[in-house]
Amino acid sequence: MEFGSTFENVGTGAIGTDIADKINKVLRGELSAVEAYDQVLESFSEEPETSLLLHFRTEHDDSVRELKAMIQHEGRDPSEDSGVWGTVVSAIIGAGKLFGNHAALVALKEGEERGLEDYEALLQEDELGAEDRDIIRNKLIPRQEKHIALLNQMAAMQ
Repeated sequence: MEFGSTFENVGTGAIGTDIADKINKVLRGELSAVEAYDQVLESFSEEPETSLLLHFRTEHDDSVRELKAMIQHEGRDPSEDSGVWGTVVSAIIGAGKLFGNHAALVALKEGEERGLEDYEALLQEDELGAEDRDIIRNKLIPRQEKHIALLNQMAAMQ
């Protein structure tokens, strides 16, 4: 056994573990976003906003795929469920649905804002690879910003 190769593997694993955990945290947020949109879409089934909300949900599905690929690239298994955060989001969205479409849209917007904060925090991580950083900066963050702006407009019209 060579000391150099063992040391390199240990170092790489330690870095990969740390950033993979942080990406997994963001992934769980994206999984909860998909669940939240599913929940809200049930009550918007015949509203004009339905197609836009469905588009947002589809974009969150794509974000889930992107994040899972990043985690797998780090040699780790991606989260398959939203965990505790999903339960919290479900309760908030459920309460929002009770108070009508405006409240549900505001709850979605707040979730999108939280997701944006998570992505921005992830960009601050030195261990994040250049390719992953580009995807987050040029694709995932602009999506979040677009969702926030359009949800704001939709909520204002309710």
